[in-house]
Amino acid sequence: MTEHFEKILDEIADTLLDIQKLKSDIQFISDKESEYFAPVIEKSNFFHRVYWNSVKLLIIDLYKLINPDEDYSINRALNYALSNRKRIDWRREIDLERIIELKGIASEMTEAYLNKLKNLRNKFYAHNAKDKFKAKYNTKPTLEECWLMNEKAQIIFNVLNLHLRNQQFLISEFSKDPFEIIQVFRFKMIEEFILSKQESNLNELDYYHLRDLIRGR
Repeated sequence: MTEHFEKILDEIADTLLDIQKLKSDIQFISDKESEYFAPVIEKSNFFHRVYWNSVKLLIIDLYKLINPDEDYSINRALNYALSNRKRIDWRREIDLERIIELKGIASEMTEAYLNKLKNLRNKFYAHNAKDKFKAKYNTKPTLEECWLMNEKAQIIFNVLNLHLRNQQFLISEFSKDPFEIIQVFRFKMIEEFILSKQESNLNELDYYHLRDLIRGR
């Protein structure tokens, strides 16, 4: 019983990690206030594709995470914990009321968002349904709702994992800065600087300014 429950939580952890990475990518690429957005992101077909492909993967992963029919979903984990509570080897005992409380959070989330995720996944992303533009399918979760789903799923997972393993599993932001995007931004700054010098006098190239651009100063 315990080994199978550990497997369920491990799979959920992998999905949560993937979602957190996608969240970081989406937020970095869509940050219109950043210094790199206008010169690097705004007119880039490549980053436009990365953004929408990341959104598609986000929807698919969230659907896996909260769909009760998935083998490794939050709902499946809670049902297993409830049915086998006395047979699972908990490092910290969890009472019945706590699991029921978590199931309530999961049920509310499933009721509110599952159909929205399902419409996008089944009608647009995983399939190309001919009836996809019918009004009843034309509902989709906002990114804010996606982040809320992710947050609630993390809360449920962390409680179960803490009671099972007596361990905290912190799913933190994966990068404070989008390193690759910033590197492209620096290259464009360097390129513009060198080209501006070529138009006047290349011998006047400011070595120290160029060095600072490379170092991101």
